[in-house]
Amino acid sequence: MDEDLEAGLEEKPGHKDHVDHSDNDLSFRALEPVNVSIHSLTVDIDISPAGIAALSSALKRRKDAAATTRKRILDNVNVDMPSGSLTAILGGSGSGKTTMLHALSHRISGGRL
Repeated sequence: MDEDLEAGLEEKPGHKDHVDHSDNDLSFRALEPVNVSIHSLTVDIDISPAGIAALSSALKRRKDAAATTRKRILDNVNVDMPSGSLTAILGGSGSGKTTMLHALSHRISGGRL
């Protein structure tokens, strides 16, 4: 029975247990370190109703359907992330962590989320 186990452990033709990554040109060493600084980041969003709800709401209020209601969800955020440091973004639910990352990566377009 030991012979069967040893036979199963032999290297099979064409099978590699180790993947060679020596020809991979991607390396973080090739990148220059950067400091990231954010000063006075403010994000306002449009919370007015959209579409048919906007028309119905405007008729009820007898106001212009194009009127918008805005809400500030990030107000004057300042962050410094020096190169070579590990930065954690901590905060409670709804505190704006994801909104800040979306704003920094230009994923927020227009005034609606």
